[in-house]
Amino acid sequence: ISFQGKDLDLHELGGVLSWQEPSSMHRIHAYVAYLAESSTGIGRSQLGTAVLPRVTTLDVNPEIPRASFSHFVVYTQFTLQEQTSPSSSSIQDEVSRAGNVSFLDEDLDEGEIGGNVSWTLP
Repeated sequence: ISFQGKDLDLHELGGVLSWQEPSSMHRIHAYVAYLAESSTGIGRSQLGTAVLPRVTTLDVNPEIPRASFSHFVVYTQFTLQEQTSPSSSSIQDEVSRAGNVSFLDEDLDEGEIGGNVSWTLP
């Protein structure tokens, strides 16, 4: 399982989750992805809807609170049951912050601002 994070806010997730198909596709009905509190799927919360076989990615909507979740887990659903042990990956959250932000207000009108904002790239 891999995750390409696109939500750069601290403690929030969003991006693309991807995984590899198992070697045997016999009786696979769908894949279901979750955020979980462990690699074994404890305290899991489903991400989106079930994904059909042969699809190996899921767009994770931005702004999802990371909360106490530490792992992404993906379960394979077979015709009659869901896999008991998921595939998992620990969450590596991407964060980006600008530094040394400065602003000098050059607008002399009350209640209005104008001027240049400058910052250091993250």
